[in-house]
Order: sequence, then C-alpha cells, then structure tokens
Amino acid sequence: MPTQAERTASTRSKILDAARSSFVSRGYDGTTIADVLDAAAVSKGALYHHFESKQAIAEAIFSDTSRHAITAASRRARDVSDPVETLVQGCLLWLEEVSEPSVAVVMFDIGPTALGWERCRQIEAANSIRALRLGIARAVEAGAFAAARADLAAHTINAVLGELAWLSVRSDGADVDDVATTAVVRAMIHALAQIDRPADLRT
Repeated sequence: MPTQAERTASTRSKILDAARSSFVSRGYDGTTIADVLDAAAVSKGALYHHFESKQAIAEAIFSDTSRHAITAASRRARDVSDPVETLVQGCLLWLEEVSEPSVAVVMFDIGPTALGWERCRQIEAANSIRALRLGIARAVEAGAFAAARADLAAHTINAVLGELAWLSVRSDGADVDDVATTAVVRAMIHALAQIDRPADLRT
C-alpha cells in the first residue's frame, strides 16, 4: 500500500505531466486550470495543495526540467578522469540535453512565456552556476584550474552556453556546427582554466 509521501509525490507528478502536455499542445496561455484538472484527474483541492497558480505549475516544470538536464549531463560526464575535460564534456552534453525537443520546448517556450526571461534566467543560473562551481572547484583542487577567477569563469561559461543553446534551438541547428561548437567550448574552458597561472605552467 502506498505511503502518504508516495501518494503526494504521485499526485504532484500527475499534475505536472498533465500540465506539460497541455502547455505543449495548447500553449501556456491557451491552457486553463480546468484543462489541467481534467487531464490529471485530480481534484481542485489536490492541485491547489501543491501549486497556488498555473504560473507556479509552469515554474515547477521549468525548474525540474532545468535540474534534470544538468544532472543528466553531469552523470554522463562523470567517468572522464581529467577534471578540465570533465567540465568540457559536461557542458557539451548539457547542450545536447537541452536541444532535445521535449526539453527545448520547456526551456525556450513554456518557461519564458509563463515566467518571463528574467525569472527563467534566475532559475537556470541557480542550477547551472552551482554545477559549474562544483566542477571548477574539483579542477582547482586538482591544480588544473586557476582559483583566482573561478567564480567569474563559472558565470562566463554559463553565459556562453546559454547563447549556444539558444542559437541551436532557434536556428534549428542551421547556424551551429557541432565541430565548431565543441572547439569553442573546449578553447574557452581551457583558456579560463589558465587565467592568472604563472606563464611557465601554461600549455
């Protein structure tokens, strides 16, 4: 028999799945709370127990999708032994994750429409900056990344990746070459890793 926590999690998941499907098919503005209730087959009380508004549902979907893309990319890159190359691969894999249609529609359509670009940027930055700081800290600890500009490096990498992701999704890949993107990301991270390092340690 399911526990209360399991039932609560299941209800939340039903609401989010139903809302995501409706947002994709009808658009955020074209979806009503009634649509979500019908699709999720839950009561109004159950929905409002979890979310105070349609916008709150959209924010939860965006946040969950953002975290999942970062976690998936990090997991796929974790077997790389070199800490700087781990950063490179994690970034490239994140670009791959967010280019998936089911992810891209949330990150670049549903989220911005419901929350505005500023709020989306805050959520995404909170998730991605945290992951980048962790990866950079590991590289610093290994002596492979300059510590003095580590935080600035995290913000720089995050900003460039966001622009590359936007170009890839909005141009249907026409303006983005995978080989060139890989070269740019690798060159950027290796250059940032060497900021403030003594000249005789640079490669």
